[in-house]
Amino acid sequence: MRRWACLILVLGWLGVLCIGGWCQDIVTLTTWSIPTHNSLPQGLALTSDGRVFVAQFVGGSIGELNPTTNVVTERVVFGAPFDVCVYNDHYVYWTDSVADRLGELSIDTGAAFAVQLPSSRGLARAIALGEASNGLDAVWFLERDGNRLTAHTLAGGRTGWFPQAPVLYSIEATRTDTQLSSDGFRVLQPSTRYLYSEPAIAARAVYDGSSPKSERGFEIWDLPDVVGGRPCDLVTDVANRRIIISTETNMLMTYDMLRRKFTLYSLPAGTSTHGLMLDNYRRIWYTDKRRSRISRFDFETGELIEYQLPSIGWPQNLELVQRGELLVFTEWASNKIGAIDLRTNELRRYELPISMSRPLGIAADTTHISAAYFTAERGNYIGRIEFPAQ
Repeated sequence: MRRWACLILVLGWLGVLCIGGWCQDIVTLTTWSIPTHNSLPQGLALTSDGRVFVAQFVGGSIGELNPTTNVVTERVVFGAPFDVCVYNDHYVYWTDSVADRLGELSIDTGAAFAVQLPSSRGLARAIALGEASNGLDAVWFLERDGNRLTAHTLAGGRTGWFPQAPVLYSIEATRTDTQLSSDGFRVLQPSTRYLYSEPAIAARAVYDGSSPKSERGFEIWDLPDVVGGRPCDLVTDVANRRIIISTETNMLMTYDMLRRKFTLYSLPAGTSTHGLMLDNYRRIWYTDKRRSRISRFDFETGELIEYQLPSIGWPQNLELVQRGELLVFTEWASNKIGAIDLRTNELRRYELPISMSRPLGIAADTTHISAAYFTAERGNYIGRIEFPAQ
C-alpha cells in the first residue's frame, strides 16, 4: 500500500511539473535544406494549408517548401528577394532590395511578374498585407535607404508589370528531425512603466501624411526623419486602420490612414526597435536588438513592459503561437530560438544543433497552433519548431 502511495505521489509531482510548464523543455525541431548553397534565406510566409514561401536573397529565388512531401521548389526570379507575403492563398508578393522591384508569383500557375518601383535605390525591405487608404486590398512595404512607406493596391491593371518566366527547380530536400532540450527555464521579472505619465520620455510628435505621391498604382510617403534610424519592419493593424513601423532606434512610428497622420512615439533611451508583432489586444511587441530585450507597448495606455534576456543574443523577429500565449523569437547571434510563456513569464531558449545557423525570419505554422517556421540565414535551411500543446 505504501509503495502505491509513493507511486501516486511521484506521478502527481510530475503532473504538477508539466502543468507548471516543465514539459516545454522538450521540443521537436525539423529542418529542410535549401538546394541553392548560401542563398541567405530572409523573410517567409505560409499558405493556409501549410506551404512555406521563402525569399532567397542570394540567387534571386522564391523558395517553396511542401512539408508533407519534403520537396523544395525554387523559382529563380532574379534580383535579391528580401521579404514575402501570401495573398488569398493564390499569390506571393515579394520585395527586391537590389533591383528596386515588387514581384508577384501565382501559386496556382507559377507565372511571375515584376514591376519597377517609382523610386530608385530605395532598398525595399519588409512587406505586409493590409488595406490601402481607399479600403482596397494592398501590399505595404518599406524602402529602408529611401526612408519611404509605399502601398500598392492589388486590384487594377498590369501597367508597367513585365513577365519573369522563372526558371524552376524542384528537389526533395534533406530533412532532419531532432528533439531539443532547453537550456533550462527562468521566470522573468518584467519591468513595467507607463510612458504617458513621463512626458520627457513619451513625447509624441505628429507629422502630416495627407499628400502621398501617386504613380502607377503606388502610393508613396516620405517618412519623418528619425535621427540615427531607418525604417526596419512594419505590421498592418487593419482594425485600427494604421501601419506600425520600427526604426532601429528608440522610436516607434505609426501611420493613421483615417487621420492621414504620422506619429512618433519615444521609448526609453538606448532602445533599438526591430522586429514587430501585433497581439490579440492590438498591442505591439518588438525585439530590442541591441539591449537583448523583448518588449510590449500599448499605444492606448502608454504601458511598456520589457523582458530582459539573460545574455546577448540579438533577438530579431518574433511570432505568437498557442493562441497568443507563447511568444517565440529568433536570436541571430546566439544561434537560439527563444520562447516566453506569457501566462507564467517563463523563458526557455533552444540552441540549434547546426552551429552559426543565424536564425532570422519566423512565422506561425498555419496548420498547428503550437509550431512556427523560421529561416536560418547562414545555415541555409528552413526550420520548424514544435512545442508541446498546452
